Amino acid sequence: MTHNDQNDQEVSRNIRNTLLSYLRLFSDNEYQRRIWIEENYPPDGQFITLRSAIEYFFNDIEINNVPERGLGFYFKDQAEVNAIRAFSTRLKIMIDLIGLNVSDVSYVRYPLWNEVM
Repeated sequence: MTHNDQNDQEVSRNIRNTLLSYLRLFSDNEYQRRIWIEENYPPDGQFITLRSAIEYFFNDIEINNVPERGLGFYFKDQAEVNAIRAFSTRLKIMIDLIGLNVSDVSYVRYPLWNEVM
């Protein structure tokens, strides 16, 4: 294994870990309530807004376009690709309906939110 191969694997692992941590936020009701609804931010200032999470998915790694590009890199198999495609499709539908310039609370309280999660 070359040094570049090791770097590529580490980059893929880091992207996967970041992706999973963002996905967990979309399924963590307690985090959503505390941070996105009540805006009860931790004293250390370490938190992720819903807007940041959305931007990660649609701008930083662009998984909504062609998630298959991540197969073998940060998606282990086609089942993960299919799951992320379903998630990003539902999220995009909701964004198209209510827009990007709304509060985190507006997203979480929107009727389609449970389908995104």
